[in-house]
Amino acid sequence: MAAWQFALDLIPSAAAGADGVVAARMSRDQLDEIELRFSPSVTSAIFERVGMMLLETKSWSPDLRIWGDEKVDDVQIWLRGTEIEHVQFRLRVADPNIPLVEEICSLAREVSCVLATRAGAILRPHPEVVLRAITRSEAARFVKDPEEYLTRLPVEVREREAHLSAAEYLRIRDLPLYGSAISGDDGRRLSSTFTGGRTLEAFAELLQSYRLCRTKFALSEDHDVSGLGAELQWMTPDQIVDEALRAYPGKVVTKMGYLPVAMCLIGSGDYYYINLSASDPDDPPLVRVPHEGVTSPDAYAEEQIEVVSETLSKFFRDAQLE
Repeated sequence: MAAWQFALDLIPSAAAGADGVVAARMSRDQLDEIELRFSPSVTSAIFERVGMMLLETKSWSPDLRIWGDEKVDDVQIWLRGTEIEHVQFRLRVADPNIPLVEEICSLAREVSCVLATRAGAILRPHPEVVLRAITRSEAARFVKDPEEYLTRLPVEVREREAHLSAAEYLRIRDLPLYGSAISGDDGRRLSSTFTGGRTLEAFAELLQSYRLCRTKFALSEDHDVSGLGAELQWMTPDQIVDEALRAYPGKVVTKMGYLPVAMCLIGSGDYYYINLSASDPDDPPLVRVPHEGVTSPDAYAEEQIEVVSETLSKFFRDAQLE
């Protein structure tokens, strides 16, 4: 989800309270544990109504259906077989689409649901309630003045509420990147060569949008989770493919769900990878993979892998150009 969007999850009213009383707020863990268990008739109604709201677009996963534009307004429905596992509406904050908000609320009422924000607030499905929540959200504050938002809001609140991505930090910091962006064909080549779902797709989009390839960054020891500090250069698609498929430890750790993205400039010969199995597919951790972790031609001691930044967004927040 982008920092300029406001996300709402569709959940059954019965799961959002007790004794017929809907809670005002739930924790993220409580929300994540909810199983929707929609009946076939409700499932059909949801698909029909969503299809009337927005045009369906191509998805990157067979278990995900998407309607609308992910950079503006969209609806994402995750599936487990034929059952709906998760429904999320992502709305543009700068210019809210009021008819769309009305349709979303109407759908929620029709299928006896409420709407949950990412912060855990439970909203009754009425347009005025949703619009009020949008105008008071962290996303609205971010849209009003991104630089002031980043300067004044405490780091822990900013990261929890705004969910700023790596791309958003690059855009806000406006670094004078001197490398090159990749082409759409190169992005599709990465997606077809490796298996990484949304994480791989988001990384390819990042390389297409910003001139990262061959750009050099430095991360101080204080900002490196491993405490070593880092000097690295982001790789080109050819270098990524070569390191992943033709060299060690790439040939091994790529099969474990890691993708090489940068090379060390200090002289260690170790490469930097992102974890394609990250819990947040839009913001994976950046790790260092030491050569000595290779234990055989087909095995790597995963405990040797060193976390450099907990997320790519934190790396681009803290790193400096070389």
